[in-house]
Amino acid sequence: MKITKRQLRRIIKEEKSKILKEQSDFPTDEQVAKIASSLGHNLAGHPNVVKEIRAALTKVFPIAAEAFWNSYTNRQEELDMIYSSYDN
Repeated sequence: MKITKRQLRRIIKEEKSKILKEQSDFPTDEQVAKIASSLGHNLAGHPNVVKEIRAALTKVFPIAAEAFWNSYTNRQEELDMIYSSYDN
């Protein structure tokens, strides 16, 4: 079966629009970093879970992994200070 130039252009245009639509549904690095930061904050006190999540994020979203880690460590330091004040 032969495909005309017009048909080929239409097929390419359709496929291109599908790919662009799929990409627009994918979150940006900034969006993922914001969510990861919130998650890191909420997981303070759970270092084993944080270690696994950080490893998984680093492979796909390195910027989000860094935001996640920074948020976690900042919150963990806050909690350490709060709990250490109870010991004194």
